Amino acid sequence: MPSEAPRFSGFGPGLVELYRGLHEQNSREYWLANKQVYEDDVRTPLELLAGELTPEFGEPKVFRPNRDLRFSKDKRPYKEQASLVVGDGSSALYAQVSADGLRVAGGWWQPSREQLAAFRQAVDDGERGDGLDQLLAELDAVGLELGTGSSLKTAPRGWAKDHPRIELLRLTTLTVGAVHPPRAWLQTRECLTRIVDHWHGVQRWNAYLSALPVEPAA
Repeated sequence: MPSEAPRFSGFGPGLVELYRGLHEQNSREYWLANKQVYEDDVRTPLELLAGELTPEFGEPKVFRPNRDLRFSKDKRPYKEQASLVVGDGSSALYAQVSADGLRVAGGWWQPSREQLAAFRQAVDDGERGDGLDQLLAELDAVGLELGTGSSLKTAPRGWAKDHPRIELLRLTTLTVGAVHPPRAWLQTRECLTRIVDHWHGVQRWNAYLSALPVEPAA
């Protein structure tokens, strides 16, 4: 009988230390000395993970470990995480592993001016604003938090500083996500389960964003 195709069984035990070391010494010398750890404990499991995610979500793009330095002032040669993504724009589903563990996310990372305007109109609308509050509460209940990594210091132009949803209006990055610190589960299939469960929630957020009436740029 033909042997079964290998299944994702978690990342290798060297992943966390590999990326901790890379954070301290992001160099070609360090990378070459630890390349086999990357191949065995990161790259191979990541490709197996991508294969198991494909039937339900579509084929992920697995990112290369090398950074693109052509237009960057940051000349560190290697990424300090391993990641994959399905789709793009408002339909993206993202996951990465690093020394910090597992991060799962999705949404509009760099929304256009028109996308932000559509979101802010929804925030300000009574019925749609209430629906947004409910959706965010439901996502929070399953461990997905609204990203707050990028926001204006004050109210956007044309909006009152004392608006009841001012924190939402100030956002310039419209993502939801979850971070799981590294534990023993990272080396088991529970890692796959966590990604799948969170991606189901991210899909709800992506569907909400995709349904916003975005006006085309003038």
